[in-house]
Parts: sequence; structure tokens; C-alpha cells
Amino acid sequence: MLTENGILSILSAHSVDETVARLENLLQAKGIKLFTVVDHSGEAEKAGLHMPNTKLLIFGNPKAGTRSRPDLTPMPISLQPATVADVAGLVSLRVAVSGHLAAQFPGILRPTGVTEKGIRFAMTRATLFVARHRDQPIAALTLSTRKPWAIDTAYFSPSSPSEAPLYLTDMVVAPLSQRKGVGRQCLEQSIKIARQWPADAIRLDAYDADYGAGDFYRKCGFREVGRAVYRQTPLIYFELLLPPAN
Repeated sequence: MLTENGILSILSAHSVDETVARLENLLQAKGIKLFTVVDHSGEAEKAGLHMPNTKLLIFGNPKAGTRSRPDLTPMPISLQPATVADVAGLVSLRVAVSGHLAAQFPGILRPTGVTEKGIRFAMTRATLFVARHRDQPIAALTLSTRKPWAIDTAYFSPSSPSEAPLYLTDMVVAPLSQRKGVGRQCLEQSIKIARQWPADAIRLDAYDADYGAGDFYRKCGFREVGRAVYRQTPLIYFELLLPPAN
């Protein structure tokens, strides 16, 4: 079954390891490049966590992947607070986006591990928002007054005494829903949410690299306020000031 977050689910009659071996042989026979195999459960075990045997294969064919022109039809969305019922869908969404981005930059990026436990914990520290299409999450982001670890407030405008800035993090759009205006709508609706919070600004960061979203944020009206390297990660800081409502 193909879901809106771009994942095709097929039940295998074999174990995880045997299924991976069969897929590797099939890809080799078809001449399709296998970029990497990510052992999510193995990495979880190293961190002292238990996770069912889970492996992710990143493969592709550049010639086949660039034949068709993307569908640019706008897709209207509504950003709503996520609930515990969204947890499994959010995990699938983030895994799909992470794998898609890693496939675009092989050897540079690796898929990141996402678990339901991690999503549930994030819900206790911030407000997660989700956009759904046919009951499936196709986009998500986080808004919080809590400063993320990678943000250096010295680069940003001073906040007003009565209002605090909101930090926007972890925005993702499902691969099949990209280039349809979903990301821009997420930012537009985040601005409306921030005004109602109320907040005087939205702050965020983006990777200072080809795979970063800096150009997208600039096109959406965010202003670059500085660049920094935090824990060996080059970042660009962006800000959108929200004038008081009349």
C-alpha cells in the first residue's frame, strides 16, 4: 500500500536479515546502486535502547530518478497540533524524509534514527504541529519558547519584555508532497500561530550547506542574522520579526 508520506508497505515472508540479503542481491542483479544499509536497531542497542530488528536500505538510479517532471500543483494544507494518535505517522514521515535526503546526498548525509519514544518525549517539551492529507501526516514542525541547543541568541534582535520569540525546528515535508507549496504554507500558518501565541519573532536555523534550506527561508521572508559553527556543524540563523497587531 502506498501512503501519502511516500512509503510503500509490503509484508515480507522472510526474516529481516534474509529480506535485506534478497534485496541486496536483487539490486545488484538490476544494476541499481545501493548507497548504504542503516541498522536502526543496532544503533538503538548501542544507545542502550531496545528496538525490533529494523534496517533501512538507501538505493537509487539517478537516470531513472530524473526523468519525470515534479508535479507543481498547489496542495492546500491545515497545520494542527499533533496528538498521540499522530506518533506512528510522524515516525514514518521523518524516516521517509531523512532517507530521501540521504539518497540525494550519498556519502554526505546518513538517515537519522527516529522512534515513537523520541516523538512522545518531544511532545512533552514543545508543541508539535502536523499537516494531514487523507489522514496521513505529510508535513510537520515544532514551535517552542524553549531555545534549541544550536541557537546562539546573541545573533538575534532583542525580545520585548511582554513577548518572547518562538523557535521553529524540525520542519519536514513528505517527499511526494514537496514542490507543492506545502512548506511555504507551513511557514505562513506558523506566523499566524505565533501572532496568537503571542510572540514577537520566529527564530530558526538551517544547515550552511547545499542540503540546507537557507534559500527556502529567504524566499519566505526570513532574514539571515548570522552564521556560526556549533559542535562542528555550520549553521545559518534566520529571524522573522512580528510587528504588534494593530
